Amino acid sequence: MRVLFVSPTPTHPQNAGNRARVYRLAAAVRQMGHDVHFAFIRREHGDERAMRDWWGDRFHAIDYTEPTARNGPQRLAGQLLGRWLPGLEHNLPIDAWFDTSNLTALRQIQEAHRFEVVIVEYVFMSLAFSAFGGDVLKIVDTHDVFTDRYKIFLQSGRKPDWFSASRDEEAAGLRRADAVIAIQDQEREFFERISGVRTATIGHLVDTQGLYHDPEVRGDCPLAPTMLFVGSGNPVNVDSVRHFIDNTLPLIKRRVPDIEFLLAGRICNAFRPQPGIRHLGELDDLAAAYRAATLVVAPMRFGTGLNIKVIEALGHGMPLVTTSNGVKGISMQAAPFLVADTGPDFAAEVEKLVADSRLRSTLSANAQQFAVAWNRDFLQALQQLVQPLASRPT
Repeated sequence: MRVLFVSPTPTHPQNAGNRARVYRLAAAVRQMGHDVHFAFIRREHGDERAMRDWWGDRFHAIDYTEPTARNGPQRLAGQLLGRWLPGLEHNLPIDAWFDTSNLTALRQIQEAHRFEVVIVEYVFMSLAFSAFGGDVLKIVDTHDVFTDRYKIFLQSGRKPDWFSASRDEEAAGLRRADAVIAIQDQEREFFERISGVRTATIGHLVDTQGLYHDPEVRGDCPLAPTMLFVGSGNPVNVDSVRHFIDNTLPLIKRRVPDIEFLLAGRICNAFRPQPGIRHLGELDDLAAAYRAATLVVAPMRFGTGLNIKVIEALGHGMPLVTTSNGVKGISMQAAPFLVADTGPDFAAEVEKLVADSRLRSTLSANAQQFAVAWNRDFLQALQQLVQPLASRPT
């Protein structure tokens, strides 16, 4: 079948969780044997040379203009309403970020290729479906719940970031689709409840490389213990890492004086290098970062959606210490990781992992098994979502 992904998020480089999500989902559909195209709406900067190399003639770039001026009246109304109902000024109309001039380009692409399935990334881009007829299966990949998302930031003492909408606005966007993809079961239940649209849970698909080799047994020179955080520079990551450095890292250093904290990804841009903290920067191949680490930490304090950085670490077979917020949307039954929600408890778990090579090896093996089963289940769900089209007349 001919499938088009429409996304404001690039597939290359995969230096943020949402980029890895889009890339892996599109790659999975392509590996199923479908003819997959990618329409990149240039809302973010991406490596278009790399995307053209990977997608070939199935890559379509569409210019984007921020439509802020068009939404001035709605923003003003929200600000006035916020005077009586504090906080509501942070919610946006569901189409506030959609550049309606993109519809012309999408219609031209559809005219040229006649897609049978269109998958739109993010509900706030759902107006893109209006460029396609009723004979096209329309699927929105949600990534996250945006209903009153601003509240999570305010409750954590942070300025609201990125997109937030009312429940009715998000439901309206979802109803433009024939099917919805949620990244975790709790979100699936919410989307079905507010929209009535068929929703499937398809978690982030990971590359199960099994890269982890314990420094004690991999034949290298003796290494000082290292713990790694991989992430973009979004406010949730920056807040979590800053709190970790200020409050938890000193406790870990008391227990494990020679441990080094490694940062990889755009998160490095938010912090200055200092003793005991090494910046690996943005890496084309994150495998190098994982190979340099004894264990991975994900000390997330708040946030929404699935923490893709956690799933990626498990896919690489890494021993992991995280928080309850870090493993939202992940079944705790298998639990191939250690969870701690206070600084002293987190430090104790890190110390335990550093001291116990057998525990590290066990967690690594369990992480790999978990990731393989995780992929299998969600690939089946993805195939079931799209497969019924095979019997539809063309």
